[in-house]
Amino acid sequence: SRWSRIGRLVEEAQTYLRNQGGWRFTAENPLEVPGRSLAMTLAGHIDTVFVLCVLKDGRLASGSKDKTIKIWKTETGLCVLNLTDHNRWVTALCALGDGRLASGSEDKTI
Repeated sequence: SRWSRIGRLVEEAQTYLRNQGGWRFTAENPLEVPGRSLAMTLAGHIDTVFVLCVLKDGRLASGSKDKTIKIWKTETGLCVLNLTDHNRWVTALCALGDGRLASGSEDKTI
């Protein structure tokens, strides 16, 4: 299914990010996972991306050192929501069963 394919790709990218200590996504510096070709660039964070999470509806959430969480439409690559409630780096994201998103940060809040 589309969900499991996206989930597997995000899992591979997440593992790669962890091993690299994060990645600063830009149009000029996209994430490149060995053995995979670039499907699209999601540009919008202004600092290192630490965490990715596929949401129940197929959108992608990303958390960054820029203290933001961005929600992306995977079909278009457009950022549809920018969450700015954390005061420090966003280091954890989790899609909950009811469709909500939980986040953790260096600011010691969830």
